[in-house]
Amino acid sequence: MSEKYKSVDSYGEDEVIIEKSRFIGYCKPVETEEEANDFINEIKELHKTATHNCYAYVIGKNVQRFSDDGEPSHTAGMPILTTLMNEGLTNVCVVVTRYFGGVLLGKGGLVRAYTTGCKIALEKSVIVDKIMHYRVKLKLDYSNLGVIENYLNNAEIKILEKVFLEDVDIILYMDVEKYDSFLEDMLELTSGNISSEIIDSEYLSILNGKII
Repeated sequence: MSEKYKSVDSYGEDEVIIEKSRFIGYCKPVETEEEANDFINEIKELHKTATHNCYAYVIGKNVQRFSDDGEPSHTAGMPILTTLMNEGLTNVCVVVTRYFGGVLLGKGGLVRAYTTGCKIALEKSVIVDKIMHYRVKLKLDYSNLGVIENYLNNAEIKILEKVFLEDVDIILYMDVEKYDSFLEDMLELTSGNISSEIIDSEYLSILNGKII
């Protein structure tokens, strides 16, 4: 996985009636195939009497799976997968449940219906950039606190915690790709009188340039 990818941040669900058939779309962020399959099984259990529970998921760069669950080949799972790929999404699973309403849609109609089922689920979620961030601890003396706080506020950097002891510890999130230039700024602003420790790293959801 690269240091940045596009995914969904939250669960989404919506439904639509197409030619008397009920299509219910569900989407969820997932990190592993096990999580994806658990979600698929959860929806299947919820809709035991449904005509079809079709799905697709994408994990990382290399894992892509789909199922037509009894619909004609490549008319259900593949359109869902194609929609995810066209959106550039990964680490996401979508299930579209169908309750047959008595009207045959034909292959083209099924492709359009399952594409719609996927899209409405995604629209009820939040599509975000997932960007790798370091959790960083800065240690500085009180004389430099004002200038550092001013810098962090102006840069809209996410501060997690401040600890005031003999020195000041500031815990914050920093985009991995921006860390080196950030550290240079910290050293310049304090004439080198600051230390920075990377505690750990994780992917954070970014919407409109801000951590959510």
